[in-house]
Amino acid sequence: MEENDIELALNESFSDFDDDFIDPDFIPNQNNSDNSLDGIQLLESDSESEICTQEPENDVVVVNNSDTEEPTSGIRGKRRKVNTSLWVRKIAKAERAKGIACVSLRQKPIKKRQTGPGCMCKWICFDKFSDEEKTTLINTFNEIGDKEKQDIFLGGLIGIKSIVRHRSENENCTKRSFSSYYKVRVGDKEHIVCKKAFCSLFGLGKSVIDRICNNLKQNNPSPRDKGGKHTVRPNRVSDLILFQINTHIQSFPKRSSHYSRQDINERKYLSPELNISKMYNMYIQKYEPEFCQTFRNGEQVKPVVKYDFFQPPL
Repeated sequence: MEENDIELALNESFSDFDDDFIDPDFIPNQNNSDNSLDGIQLLESDSESEICTQEPENDVVVVNNSDTEEPTSGIRGKRRKVNTSLWVRKIAKAERAKGIACVSLRQKPIKKRQTGPGCMCKWICFDKFSDEEKTTLINTFNEIGDKEKQDIFLGGLIGIKSIVRHRSENENCTKRSFSSYYKVRVGDKEHIVCKKAFCSLFGLGKSVIDRICNNLKQNNPSPRDKGGKHTVRPNRVSDLILFQINTHIQSFPKRSSHYSRQDINERKYLSPELNISKMYNMYIQKYEPEFCQTFRNGEQVKPVVKYDFFQPPL
């Protein structure tokens, strides 16, 4: 087919001449959804060609589809949230408070909390309770499930009173400054028991009771659990080194991202030419020059601030 024939065919296709007589059996497609005007209210001044070719204002496209997913509220962060309940030490602590058999953080087996042996005192404290009542007492204590709440519960069953008379003949011996008495509630009745029976009924050691008694003597009826909260931390990084690290990172020029400036105002970006190794070597040369030559392959310093080492989009 020659070029002249192609141009002639194109000109005829765009002409205003009605060619329905050429193919009288042709039926136009009425189900074309592209140019459908169903549901559109036409005005007298509107024409079909203007509506089909009209562009949306402000580039806004409205989609009325019930199958589309609703946008989620909030922005998902890049860092995961800390869930302390999943820590191994927290799980072991909760299992000990519930009195179930478990393994400690140091991989030591811990037996299930149960009623201890009876006392041999003159009041025969264990005969005051039946086996069912003993089981109910220890189960109720285990169901509390929190160390601090259990201490508060025990503190309500312990009373403090002053010593009436010192009968010790040795003046160098240690004298108690207070005396304690213990009671156990069963239903609406309270029974006075000895210290050994009190420990056995709740499956506890004497050191736990002594600690609660000392807190009550100091007018502290709600003692807090101080397990693992000591200040002896030999492997902890000193505050001076943390201050030097923070100062060293702050000395580098930084800037905020152009696109995420409104969403994340606190995040800053350093130069893409920097990395942890370069910053660590510069830190050693600045603050510890005497160890720079000896410890070239030392442990990496983890930043205490949130910076990203890449170039943000402009």
